Amino acid sequence: MWILRNLLFILCSKYGAVPVIHVSGYEGRDVNVSCPYGEGYESHEKYLCRNDCGNGDVLIMTTQANKNKYSISDDKSKRVLTTTISDLSSVDAGKYWCGVTRSGLDYYPAEVRLDVVPGKQISLIMSLCTKTSPSQRTSGTTTLTPVATAELCLNRIYIPYDCLVALL
Repeated sequence: MWILRNLLFILCSKYGAVPVIHVSGYEGRDVNVSCPYGEGYESHEKYLCRNDCGNGDVLIMTTQANKNKYSISDDKSKRVLTTTISDLSSVDAGKYWCGVTRSGLDYYPAEVRLDVVPGKQISLIMSLCTKTSPSQRTSGTTTLTPVATAELCLNRIYIPYDCLVALL
């Protein structure tokens, strides 16, 4: 009976009533995953892991600022662990866990479900410019002509490929 009770405790603490955070990102872009954690864990080491967080599933820990395509930061005053996953691809989609190292069993404050939106994202370069110039003035018999013209431009807009196709 004691073994069954402990097993239920372990399963409920890891897989029980934890929030599920849904995150979406575009293929080829970066995504931020932010997990709040409870008071009292500010000084504990934290990490992001995949699947069931087995030995090889830990992707990055707060002792490492960057590792492969992952970077991690811990805002201890807000109690939020933020991990950035760079250059998303379809293999990045799936289940992740935010973990907090503690003696005994680790604490998993949130499950993360990452969806990767397929398709390209186009950097559309446009010249949306407005030209302004002072008007010509006449002073007696002399006409004053402007020397400079000011130009205000918006140069680059990122538009998901699917949206661009829908607009055309």
